Amino acid sequence: MTSNAPYPFYLGGLSAVMASCCSHPVDRAKYLLQVSTRPQGMFTTLLQTARSSGARGLWSGVSASVLRQATYSTARFQLYDLIQAKAMEGRSGQAPVWLLAGCAGVAGGLAG
Repeated sequence: MTSNAPYPFYLGGLSAVMASCCSHPVDRAKYLLQVSTRPQGMFTTLLQTARSSGARGLWSGVSASVLRQATYSTARFQLYDLIQAKAMEGRSGQAPVWLLAGCAGVAGGLAG
């Protein structure tokens, strides 16, 4: 038996926070490469950061990423649910793609 109940909006925000934590070391290495006077490659930059600052150095600054995802993504998912529900009032059947895309665009713009 399957349920058509929607997932709570905060699960989307939580997954965005987790994804941000997982991808942060690569994002940090990208930043270090952008500001470096002698870029050496992604893997080398990751290794040098881990050697000089320890493994924790790879996650330096992750709190800003977590805060952004916790606020922006959670708000975006909640706004999308609210806007889609309002747009579907009085409609029957499945929503057209253009309507869903419009709801997503408005939700992303308002959350930003």
